[in-house]
Amino acid sequence: MTSSTPPYDADRAIWYGRDVAGIAGLLGTAPVLIIARSDTGDGVVAQPVTTAGFRNDHWQYAVTWFSLAAVWLGMTVLLLWRIRTRTV
Repeated sequence: MTSSTPPYDADRAIWYGRDVAGIAGLLGTAPVLIIARSDTGDGVVAQPVTTAGFRNDHWQYAVTWFSLAAVWLGMTVLLLWRIRTRTV
């Protein structure tokens, strides 16, 4: 199975995922990932790790995809009609 996350960009030193072993290898440190759930007092601002910030808007997705399918169907019918009524 392949991942949709791009690989490490060595030219710009950008990781697109949590490659703990790769980052640790480049920095020469132990491969440890620490997730702060509250303020540490050292200037590290904790980031939420929950999925509460993600919208779960299935109605909007359904309307979008069914609308796209309807437009595709209409364009296909129009194309077939134009091909059928074409005069040579």
